[in-house]
Amino acid sequence: MEELKKYSEKTSEINMEIQKRVLVLSSLMQISSLISQGRRLDEIVKLTVEKARLVAGSDTAYFFFKDPESGSLFMRATDGGDTQSLLAISMDSVKSVFDRVLRNNKPLIVDEANPLPDASQEVFSAYFKLKNTAAQPVNFKGKLIGILGIGSSQEKFSYKKDDIDLLDIF
Repeated sequence: MEELKKYSEKTSEINMEIQKRVLVLSSLMQISSLISQGRRLDEIVKLTVEKARLVAGSDTAYFFFKDPESGSLFMRATDGGDTQSLLAISMDSVKSVFDRVLRNNKPLIVDEANPLPDASQEVFSAYFKLKNTAAQPVNFKGKLIGILGIGSSQEKFSYKKDDIDLLDIF
């Protein structure tokens, strides 16, 4: 009986992973459909942010867009929780948090296993009202055009490699 119970638990875990991947695939197909229909960039970004929020059971998703003329980044879209205040964020105010993404073009993970330095954590918490985030650089033709991120307010939370890989797909 104990062995059957373990198999049942393992089967449930596998089913949850399959459902998560089917949801991501469905989301990507919706995004692809908008692109092929020639829809506006704002509409595509909004749907992408909405669907990215589903990764890792996140509370919030956001997208910073890089202005090609000025080079500055600004919040373009958000989803989940109390995100309207995020739309007013300029990248200058949170640059210390996302510096790694900007300088190295590498993802930023902030969670229990990867905390920010104290000053940056205070800035992040003050603006985003989150405890964790995974932020992925978005590139086009080898140039950084934005940052797509997800966030969670859970205590003692860590992102899995699969979560980061799924965010990268978006």
